[in-house]
Amino acid sequence: MSEEKVDSPSYSMDVAAMALHIIRERLPFGVYHIANQGDVNYFTFFNEVLSNLPFSNLISVKPEKEFNSPEPNPIFTPLDSVKIGHLRPWYEALGDFLYGYIL
Repeated sequence: MSEEKVDSPSYSMDVAAMALHIIRERLPFGVYHIANQGDVNYFTFFNEVLSNLPFSNLISVKPEKEFNSPEPNPIFTPLDSVKIGHLRPWYEALGDFLYGYIL
């Protein structure tokens, strides 16, 4: 698990609700980056997932370059929802997902 790679995890239900809002409100045509608020590295994200589950697994940190990807991957790729603002924080959305569908 990489501590280097950073993304903005987004809950599909939040993204879908905002997409419907954009359509229903007839907001201007264009590209919308819809994302939950905040960014996090993969190691921290998966530790947050595991801390909410009723079992424990260990994950270990590995430098991104050791994943042997056939193509180079960018390290910092969070989205910035400039046109419409961010949705709620990613960790709140993660909690709703875990407790609504998993637990």
